[in-house]
Amino acid sequence: MIDQVNRQIRRALSSVRQAFRGKGSAVNSAGPVQLVDAEGLAGEQIRAAEMLQHYGLTSVPPAGFMFVALPLGGKTSHGVVVATEHASYRLKGLKSGEV
Repeated sequence: MIDQVNRQIRRALSSVRQAFRGKGSAVNSAGPVQLVDAEGLAGEQIRAAEMLQHYGLTSVPPAGFMFVALPLGGKTSHGVVVATEHASYRLKGLKSGEV
């Protein structure tokens, strides 16, 4: 019985898009929320995904930035970018507690 339930749960979850990584190509920062054009690591094209940032901090990462997106409602087409990184511009060698 429990095996059947587990199979049904796995089947249902397999149809819901989980958080994913990608590579950003452009950011539009003209509106109230920044919008990202990108490609997911599975090759899917992402257009105008909202990019949320911490209050009081904002940036426009250069093309080629990596990101993590959460697909709201399990749909890639409504993903929200929640973290960005670009290794070429990140400060390296920080000590514990440095910002």
